[in-house]
Amino acid sequence: MTLMGILRNTYIYKCDVAEAREEERERQLQVRLQAQRKLLLITVQSLFPKLISLAETQADQIKDATVVEDVIAGIVSARTLKEARRALQIWNQTKQSDF
Repeated sequence: MTLMGILRNTYIYKCDVAEAREEERERQLQVRLQAQRKLLLITVQSLFPKLISLAETQADQIKDATVVEDVIAGIVSARTLKEARRALQIWNQTKQSDF
């Protein structure tokens, strides 16, 4: 068995690998979240520019990319400014009621 093979079987090596994987997973989640936030702002700017300030505030508060996706879906399906504003405002109420 090689030195690398022996090292791979150690507890410390396995912990380091697991930690590195978790850090990479978190990094990827953050990248996805930032991309979804950007898409939300572009969508609001294109469809309801009067709501961009509210969208920026809400986007900064949302910590889950799937929630941002739900808000984007609400914006895209909104037919009026009022419906779009509601889509931007109700995300936290919906998420909290899930618990």
